[in-house]
Amino acid sequence: MTYREMLELYKSGKLDENRKKEIEADIEKQDAISEYLFDESKIPGLDDLDTTESATETEADEKFISYVQKSIRKAFIKAGTITGAVVLAIILFVIFVLPDFVSLFYYSPAKIIEDEYSINQMSLDMAVYSDVFMPGCYRDCVSTEKLGYGKYRIKILQISSPDGVFKNVNGIIERNKLVLYESNVLKHPVGNAFLPTDKTGNVYLDGETYAHIGINGTKEEAYNEIDNLNENQYYRVFVTLDEMMTYEDFYKWFTSLNVSDVNLWCAVGACDEDGMIISENMGFNVTPSGVCFGWDGEKYPYLSLLDYDGDNVDEKASNGEIMKGHFISSLSYLKDNDDIVKLMTTANYDFDSIIESVEKDGLNIYGFFVVAQKKDILKLREQPEVTYIGTENL
Repeated sequence: MTYREMLELYKSGKLDENRKKEIEADIEKQDAISEYLFDESKIPGLDDLDTTESATETEADEKFISYVQKSIRKAFIKAGTITGAVVLAIILFVIFVLPDFVSLFYYSPAKIIEDEYSINQMSLDMAVYSDVFMPGCYRDCVSTEKLGYGKYRIKILQISSPDGVFKNVNGIIERNKLVLYESNVLKHPVGNAFLPTDKTGNVYLDGETYAHIGINGTKEEAYNEIDNLNENQYYRVFVTLDEMMTYEDFYKWFTSLNVSDVNLWCAVGACDEDGMIISENMGFNVTPSGVCFGWDGEKYPYLSLLDYDGDNVDEKASNGEIMKGHFISSLSYLKDNDDIVKLMTTANYDFDSIIESVEKDGLNIYGFFVVAQKKDILKLREQPEVTYIGTENL
C-alpha cells in the first residue's frame, strides 16, 4: 500500500489504529518542520547545493541563494505590512468612522444649526415643541454628548424659573428612542386641562349633575380647592374661558386684570366642521424669552418672537397677526421636523387641519395658563369670563 493510499484511508476514517497514529505523528512532524522553515532567516536546502563545482559557480550560486532569500523575506514583510495596514484601517474605521456613520440614519440632537452660538438641533426643536405642548415648561436649551451609533446623552436645561428653583432633565436618546430620568418635570397636561364648555365644543359631564369636570373635579370642588391654597406659594393655573375670544380681545381683557402674566400661555381653540376642538392642549407662550435662533424666516415667519426687530415685547404680544403667524409657523415646523414629536409623545396630530382652521377662523382662545399666587387666582375666580380654574403645585 502506498503512502498516498494510506492518507486516503486516514481521511475516510478506515485506517487501523496503529497506522492512524503513525500518520498523525507524520503530520505533526511536517507542521513542526514548516514552522521551523518559516522562522529561519535563511532557507535550508538552498545552501546545500552540490559543492563539487568550481569556485566561480559556487559564488554565483551563493549570490542567487541570497537573492532568493531576500526576495522571500521582502514578500513576507510586504504581505505582513499590507495585512497590518488593512487591520489597522478596519480598527480605525470601527472606532472613529462607523459610530458617526450609523448615527446618520437617526435623529441627531447634537447637529449644529447655528454656528455663532453653537446652537444644536434639539435646542430649537425643544423650543418649538415645548412652546406648543407644554405650558409652564418652556425649554430652549439642550446640551448634548455624542456616544456613537445613534446614541446621545442629553440634558434639557431650565433657564428661567418663577420660584427660583431650576429643574434640569437628563436623559438618553438611542436610535430615535428617548428616555428621561426625571420624566415628571416636563409635564404635558392630562386630558384637556383647559376644559371646553358647551359653547366651545366638547362637553365633559358628571352624569347626574351635568357639572363640568376638570383637573380638580367639578367647578365647585375646584373653586373650594383655591380657598385652601398657600398664600405665598406659586401654582400652575389652568383657566377655562366661558366663551372663546379672539386673541386680541383676550389679550386686552387679560392685561386689564393686572394679574400675574408669568409663563402666560394661550390654549388655541381650532375646531372642525362640527365645532369640536381639535387642538386640545395646544397653544403658545405670549411673552418671548430665551435663545435667539436661526431658521428659515420665509418658510416659518415669527417662529421665534425674539428675533424680530421693530416691535417691542408688548407690541408683539398684543398683535394678533404676529401671534397667529407664530402659532401657524410652530405647527408647520413640527409637521416638517416631526422627530421631536415622535421622541416626546406617541400621539398623532393632524397639524394640517389645525392650521387650516386657524387660517380660516382666526386665532381663537378658549383657555390660558399662568404661574400665580393665591391672590391672583382668587381675582381670576371672580371674573364672569372664567368658567373653570384648575391648579397644580409648581
